[in-house]
Amino acid sequence: MLEGTNDVYGEIMAIQGNYEEILKILDDLECFYGDGIISNEYDRKKVDVLNIDTDQKEQLSVYFLM
Repeated sequence: MLEGTNDVYGEIMAIQGNYEEILKILDDLECFYGDGIISNEYDRKKVDVLNIDTDQKEQLSVYFLM
């Protein structure tokens, strides 16, 4: 995803189990090696999103294309 002002629709995944371990697996899949690493293909940021199922705002980790 690229940052901008347009709406984006997608799925919210709830992680059950060891959050840090699962996040590391997702980071590997998205080629995110840590903040500020030049070889990252994506950057992971926490953003406010609207859950359209609950009509509630949530802060979630989202991967953005570098």
